[in-house]
Amino acid sequence: MRDSLDLLCRVALTGLVAAVASTSIALAQVLERADICMAIGLDVSGSMEPHEMRLQYDGLARALNHNRFLQAVEAGRQGITAVAVYTWSANRSVDVVVPWTGISGPKDAEQVGARLFALPAHTGEGNTSLTLAIQTGVALLETCPWYAERQLINIAGDGVTNIYPGPMNARDAANDSGIVINGLVIASEEFAALHHYRTEVVGPEGIGFVVLVDDFRGFSAGMLRKLLLEMAMVSE
Repeated sequence: MRDSLDLLCRVALTGLVAAVASTSIALAQVLERADICMAIGLDVSGSMEPHEMRLQYDGLARALNHNRFLQAVEAGRQGITAVAVYTWSANRSVDVVVPWTGISGPKDAEQVGARLFALPAHTGEGNTSLTLAIQTGVALLETCPWYAERQLINIAGDGVTNIYPGPMNARDAANDSGIVINGLVIASEEFAALHHYRTEVVGPEGIGFVVLVDDFRGFSAGMLRKLLLEMAMVSE
């Protein structure tokens, strides 16, 4: 009798595993494929001045429309990169400013750029929570209408988390689910930001990375460098 029950349990477990695998395969078959699903988070916390916010928006728009980025997109196996952009600070102060858009050529990139150029620049508000930045990116990736093996959160900012809790648990949970987190740090008087991103924000270890720019005027070039590194990692 026990042998029969053990056999039934093994059969049931095998069936459950097969059902889960079939569901994942079915989802991949239903959704259009992309090389990357990329959620990009921009810092609009209290450390940001209007001109700094403007340089973030415009710099990202220019990076996404740069010929080198578009060439990298077109060279991908699927030839499409799914992008969404959100702003973050703390206390659930988040806003999706560019909904999911599949970039496969200049027209798509221009559409994203137009939205970013049109965003109003204002003085930042609120504390800085990289925890919220990561959690928002994770939630946004769950809604991506494309399927991609590479799931990426791309966070830019100039400060450290100054409100509880810290971001390490959120980072680890995201990494455990297969999401890579990269960062772009704008150097400021708060030199701890680079260390904070490296040790508590980006991951997994050995995969996630940080790009440092000297000031907001270097944001566009730094973002382009970061995007090209990310595209190169996909093709490896």
